[in-house]
Amino acid sequence: PFVLSIIRFSDAGRIEEHYRPDEIERAAEGDGSALVRTYLPADEWAVSFLFGLGIPFEVLEPEALRRLVAQRAMLILDSNAKRPEFRNMDFPEVQ
Repeated sequence: PFVLSIIRFSDAGRIEEHYRPDEIERAAEGDGSALVRTYLPADEWAVSFLFGLGIPFEVLEPEALRRLVAQRAMLILDSNAKRPEFRNMDFPEVQ
């Protein structure tokens, strides 16, 4: 089932082609981010869709989708960070 999902994207300009205007709320902080309120399934399809956009994001709700995203991110990090050239690397902070 589709559930109300609230996602913060770091680049509001890049999400306009993926969401309707009534789903997008630009952040009051003026940092270029935006909140999207839309309906997504809390499953692997939604995780793949969100990562596929190529825009840094944070799932605020629902918790089930947030956990799936975190699990996928940890798997990606774990499998890639094992490479010798990344072991002692300082990664830039994502905003």
